[in-house]
Amino acid sequence: MYNILCPMISNTPKTSQAQYGRKNISPATLQALREGSHSSYENVYLHYVSSVKNFLTILTRSAATAEEITQEVFVTLWEKRENIDPDKNISGYLYIIAKNFALKHFNKNKIFLGTEYQVKDDPLLDVAPDEILIAKEKQLLTAMVIKGMPPKRKKVYELSRKEGLSNGEIADRLQISKNTVENHITTALKELREVVALLLLLLE
Repeated sequence: MYNILCPMISNTPKTSQAQYGRKNISPATLQALREGSHSSYENVYLHYVSSVKNFLTILTRSAATAEEITQEVFVTLWEKRENIDPDKNISGYLYIIAKNFALKHFNKNKIFLGTEYQVKDDPLLDVAPDEILIAKEKQLLTAMVIKGMPPKRKKVYELSRKEGLSNGEIADRLQISKNTVENHITTALKELREVVALLLLLLE
């Protein structure tokens, strides 16, 4: 499948991705994709590839891993295209596929999130995007981002948010400067805001 799809995308004119980013994906395009149209697939790919890749980069903390999983996401979309409902939000389905691949990545690397976070066998037959509980998804993504933080940043964030310690108290407990604590918290919050923003973008 990679040999069929990836060269098709790489041969697309350089200017088209920005153009597609400003377009809406119409039900007609999704119907054509469902029926096997490569050009419609290309439209969807170009519209969402950057958001999906950025989303996965934050979760996996690896540009190379995110690139690899992004390709798997869109290959899965192509393979499951007959299950697409043209009247439903394709970006929501892409989010579910990407999230499931990220969860598999966490499982493979023995990063345990909890038994409540399960990978669905068939994301395209899971739930319609308008049925997704945004609060629950935010909770999952927050857990994934925190789990992937460097140990010191994770500890600082948890002491701040879970134990309610002040920056000064955290600095004293960890024997680091208050400025270092502030930097860790600022970076952690930035990452969390970015992943939630991408979640909302994919579910818009």
